Amino acid sequence: MIAGADRTRDAPEMRICALIPAFNEAPHIAAVVRGAGKHVREVVLVDDGSSDSTADIAAAAGAVCLRSNRNHGKATALRTGLAHVWEREFTHVLFLDGDGQHCPDDIPSLIRVAGETNADLVIGTRSFDIERIGACQAL
Repeated sequence: MIAGADRTRDAPEMRICALIPAFNEAPHIAAVVRGAGKHVREVVLVDDGSSDSTADIAAAAGAVCLRSNRNHGKATALRTGLAHVWEREFTHVLFLDGDGQHCPDDIPSLIRVAGETNADLVIGTRSFDIERIGACQAL
């Protein structure tokens, strides 16, 4: 999300970008972008050839949108997004799915662990409790 320094929620030494590959995620994408934007400097969405309004909705919610004219798959979307992010002055990239299965409200925990441990990679895990599987409860 283009969130100027006045809206940045990450630690001063950490310049964090959320990277969201998306394909036909119009129903959930605005909430995901807005939720992530509360915690990071910028949200970058890679629209992987969606036939719906995913990119337009994400842009209206504040994301920087990169668009592909056809679906290339999640790995290519991530590579495209990383190439874009690499050219900017971010210290960290956070991957988030566009369908709401990753809860943006969990981002501060990942940022905290990254800051406390100085780890090169932090991986979040989800509960596989059958009653909690599915979209983020906040979406």
